[in-house]
Amino acid sequence: MTWIYNGLNADGGLEIKGIAPIVETDEIFLDGITLLAGPNGSGKTVIRNHMEFGDEVSPLCIDFSRTTPLQTLEALRFYPRRPIPMDESKGFYSEPEEIETAREEIAEYVERLAGLRVGYDEYSAGLLASNNVEGNYEYYSLDSLSPGELSLSLLNYIVRVNIIDASSVVYIELPEAFLSPEWIVEYARVLVWVNKRIGTRFFVTSHNPDFVAAIRYISEYEGTLDKTRFYYAKKKDDGFAWKEAKEDGDDPKSIAPLFKIFIKGIEKIAEYSNDKK
Repeated sequence: MTWIYNGLNADGGLEIKGIAPIVETDEIFLDGITLLAGPNGSGKTVIRNHMEFGDEVSPLCIDFSRTTPLQTLEALRFYPRRPIPMDESKGFYSEPEEIETAREEIAEYVERLAGLRVGYDEYSAGLLASNNVEGNYEYYSLDSLSPGELSLSLLNYIVRVNIIDASSVVYIELPEAFLSPEWIVEYARVLVWVNKRIGTRFFVTSHNPDFVAAIRYISEYEGTLDKTRFYYAKKKDDGFAWKEAKEDGDDPKSIAPLFKIFIKGIEKIAEYSNDKK
């Protein structure tokens, strides 16, 4: 699931409304990349029903649990682009050069990674995939792409055609769902780059230790760790709790508490594969 919010409240924090099922929560901020992990049924998805921004915000919901990546891309074709400011020195509308360069470089990186790009085709009046083979472009239907290729293409598309900018907040639920282990890390890297270079903020939920670790350490390498935040969700008898992923005296950027959640799968394998006498 992906929600795109073109705006944020004045102090950069997340407003929570209708908090009846939320019985315990630390303050949650969205000033860079905010990541929430937790087991199934722990309330991660509940947060999307409690986000509230200013009146100027126009949210877009892209729900991979209810629509396919292909349907998501088709829907994005009709989503309004972010306004481009007037550059008085040039006499026409233009983004700052560093933002234009960031969009081009990030889009090109994802296209090289996926081996394709998705764009609007005037002749078919729809979206087509294309790749460059020895200087010649080949075009083909999006139906021929895998869900993983479409997921990467979606990220590329919202960057390249100005659907997101520095005023946007993107909510992504389980971005790793369709991706191979290598592409999980690449996807995390692109999110960090988009946040660093374009200013888009992300709220992400995940079950994947590779994705969480990639966000943590790539953010540190790129110098954005101070704006990267980690939380965990858990279910309680009377509702849900969202807590910062740290323990007493722990590094606030530690992801160790999240790995206590991820280790449950290995524990189950041991439980179900050991001979019980």
